[in-house]
Amino acid sequence: MLEERTRIARDIHDSIGHGLTSIIVQLQAFPYIMKADSSEIDKTLQTILEITRGCLTEVRTVVHQMALDDEGIGLIALQSLIKQVRAHSGLNIKFTITDEITEWKLETCEPLYRILQEALTNVIRHAEATNVEVTIFNNEANIIMSIEDNGKFTEQTQFKPGFGLSGIKERCQKVGGSCLIQSRDPHGLALIVKVPLDSGI
Repeated sequence: MLEERTRIARDIHDSIGHGLTSIIVQLQAFPYIMKADSSEIDKTLQTILEITRGCLTEVRTVVHQMALDDEGIGLIALQSLIKQVRAHSGLNIKFTITDEITEWKLETCEPLYRILQEALTNVIRHAEATNVEVTIFNNEANIIMSIEDNGKFTEQTQFKPGFGLSGIKERCQKVGGSCLIQSRDPHGLALIVKVPLDSGI
């Protein structure tokens, strides 16, 4: 789901997978090498040992990287999502992180990701906007995320929340949070989401 996780999975497949395949090939050929040319045994064993050590180094590197990613996985996920939407939609999306962000639990990261995903989808489908500002910060108790667009909606617009916004509200309520929708001056909407830091799903 996450771009960073996909990259790590690709690294594992490309580097470690290739190394292990090489080891298997070497081991499969080893009995024939022993029978055909005993002088090659030491060289083959050394090659297998070097490849194995290389795989072990790769595993340690990947595990270390995953540990680092877990510390900020919430922001990494949101940044990746914004990057993808920006690339595919042409929307000018500004992402601002204010103050210091503490570590988020996975149970908090997932609903935030889905809420932002649905909010951006709604902007693309309905708002006719060109710019979106996503701002996020947290205090001791809550994570606050706002998504503001410069779309067509105004205070005079008869706005009826559809399935997307209803889903966002439900996600917020499910984790003990809240969702507020406001009109912007002169036009556009602001979606302000508050989710407890210790929320669960």
